[in-house]
Amino acid sequence: MSELNRPSYEALAQALAGGMNLRAACVAAGLSPAGLEGVVQRPAFKARMAELRAQQDALGRAGLEKTILALLHLEAHRLDGLLLRSRQDTLQTLPRPMTEAEWDAKYGPDAPGGGLSGRAAG
Repeated sequence: MSELNRPSYEALAQALAGGMNLRAACVAAGLSPAGLEGVVQRPAFKARMAELRAQQDALGRAGLEKTILALLHLEAHRLDGLLLRSRQDTLQTLPRPMTEAEWDAKYGPDAPGGGLSGRAAG
């Protein structure tokens, strides 16, 4: 269905579909509330109201879905940043790998207490 023939009735339908009461919707549409109860009971007006409410519901759901997806996206980035910082912290706390010469000096046969010289002869 398309818009109502009278722009003031269309404005009234949109205001009512947006949640306004009849008196406030009339003021927003520039109409006098007197006699408009009959207008809002017309089948064409009711059909337009149903259409506008369905559109608003669809937009509301789409808006909610977009908001949830955006929040999930932000949270994923936040968590990724935490994981990256955690990995960097772990890498910074790991000891530097020993060179072969350092290992030999610390644990090799010539090291103090190392190799056969440090063991009791059996």
